[in-house]
Amino acid sequence: MDKKYASIIQKLGFKHQLCIFHTKKSLNKQLKNFKDKNRLSDEEYQEYHKQLKIIKDLFDLNDYGEFKSEVQFLIYRKKDFHPVILQNNESVKFYRLI
Repeated sequence: MDKKYASIIQKLGFKHQLCIFHTKKSLNKQLKNFKDKNRLSDEEYQEYHKQLKIIKDLFDLNDYGEFKSEVQFLIYRKKDFHPVILQNNESVKFYRLI
């Protein structure tokens, strides 16, 4: 891990640094594993995937102000997300950054 990222990576609770592509891939894999383990219907899975995409789209923002605004909006809407999306995704710890 690049030393300049060590403190923020640890603060977010990650064990090591991931690139954006691999972070998104990991989130998708976690959701797929949850689907298989809990025998979700295709409809449930699609809804969870749609909710997860909202979170993954944050990685594509290039402006910190926009990122901060979107995260605050998601925190405000947290009750609208299914608990599996909030509980099983370590990257949802964005709120610690703002």
